[in-house]
Amino acid sequence: RLVQRRSTWSSPTRPQGVSLGQAASVPTGSRCAGHSTLSLRCIAAYRWGMSSRRPVHTHSPLVEEADSTWAGRAEAGHGGRARVAPVRRVVALLRAELTEEPLSVDARWRLMRALYFAGEYASSGEAEAKSCFLEATRVAGESLSLLRARAQEGSSRDLSRSTPVDLVPRLAGDGEAAAAFAWGGVAWGMYALAEGIFAAAREGVAARIRDHAEAALWLSLALDD
Repeated sequence: RLVQRRSTWSSPTRPQGVSLGQAASVPTGSRCAGHSTLSLRCIAAYRWGMSSRRPVHTHSPLVEEADSTWAGRAEAGHGGRARVAPVRRVVALLRAELTEEPLSVDARWRLMRALYFAGEYASSGEAEAKSCFLEATRVAGESLSLLRARAQEGSSRDLSRSTPVDLVPRLAGDGEAAAAFAWGGVAWGMYALAEGIFAAAREGVAARIRDHAEAALWLSLALDD
């Protein structure tokens, strides 16, 4: 269903507000193997920058349980497939968290991550996987709207239609934004593969993947400084 391939990422154009020192440290010519060219950049940006230093958050009991369950998502897996129950529990907990905290970006990026895993490794077939990826794109859209509002605070510019890359200078050092853009890009990439490349292209998905991936990369660099 998903074709494995290798991809080379190149350095994106430096967004306004990102230092030359940060731009100089973007890796060029890196080689990495994975199952989706469309989502590799997002996953790499997330792991590269977010694995080092993150802002400390106090999480709700629902999120803490989701994180604990997520940590065991691959246990007792077989043949590249994961058990269904753990990731479904994670998804249910994070949906419940959003019912209580509807403006939470923190819960949304975790939900996108869980939906990606559910669709890719714990789905019963292509239809269920596509449903997971479609829900993840909706969550990505909600996250972008919330981050536009966050970036708008204290700004005289209208950011209501800004792309993720446009928001980078206003969200520098924001770990939630970096994670949300990274997993948002993954969501759109996996949706494109499930929907079909040409159909997704007609919806402008390629630009969404690119913008989310580049924003995640630049924000991760800012966190790493």
